[in-house]
Parts: sequence; C-alpha cells; structure tokens
Amino acid sequence: MTVEAKSEDTRDPPDDWGTVADGPSPRLQSGPAYLRDRFFYRVVGSSLAILAGLALVGAIALAAYDKSVPDFVVALGSTAIGALAGVLVADRR
Repeated sequence: MTVEAKSEDTRDPPDDWGTVADGPSPRLQSGPAYLRDRFFYRVVGSSLAILAGLALVGAIALAAYDKSVPDFVVALGSTAIGALAGVLVADRR
C-alpha cells in the first residue's frame, strides 16, 4: 500500500463505529486490563518486594563494613516499600 492510499484510508472514518446511544463497547465497560489481571499484580508486587529486599540487604552489608549508606539506597528502599503498600491496599472497584 502506498503512502497516498494509506492517507486516503485514514481520512474517512469507518462506518461501523456505532453511535453514542449504543453505549461504550464491552471492552471498555470491563475496565482496564490491569484491574482484571492477577499476574500483573504478582509481577509488580514481587518486583517491589525484591527491590525493597535488595535495598535492605545492601544497607545492612554497607553498615556491617562501617561504610556510610548512601541516601539513594534509603530512598529506593523506602519508595519500594511505599509502592508495595499502595499496590497491596489499592482499591479495586
């Protein structure tokens, strides 16, 4: 398909769009995919828990060797714990 033919196709809207009176499509009524997908929450929760755990282990390891713990490690761990709490307590409507 040429560029000109493609631009002609996009100028005219399709006839099967429906009307406002038809209401939203069933795909839109069911909500976003991440609200129905348990795998999404498992991956996000696991990733945040691993990140928080790595920050904790890193901070403990640095403290064990009498090194100062960088602020970004503390901020990273705190943010991961806060985000994990937000994911676990999220209001699913």
